Amino acid sequence: MSIELLMLAAKWFWDQYGKAITDSASVGIKEKWTKFKWVEAEERYRTRLFELYSTTMILGNLSR
Repeated sequence: MSIELLMLAAKWFWDQYGKAITDSASVGIKEKWTKFKWVEAEERYRTRLFELYSTTMILGNLSR
C-alpha cells in the first residue's frame, strides 16, 4: 500500500467520522471539567506547596 493511498484513506475517514469523534470527545471532556472539584484541588495544591517550601535551611538550622 502506497503512502498516497494511505493518506487518501485517512482523509476519507476524517471527512466521514472526524466531526462525530471530536464532538463526542468534547462532551466527555466538558462533563469532567464541570464535575472537577476545583476548591479541593486548590487546597491540596496550597497545602503541598506549604509542606515543600515553608521552611528554610540556614547554615544547618531549620527555621520557620
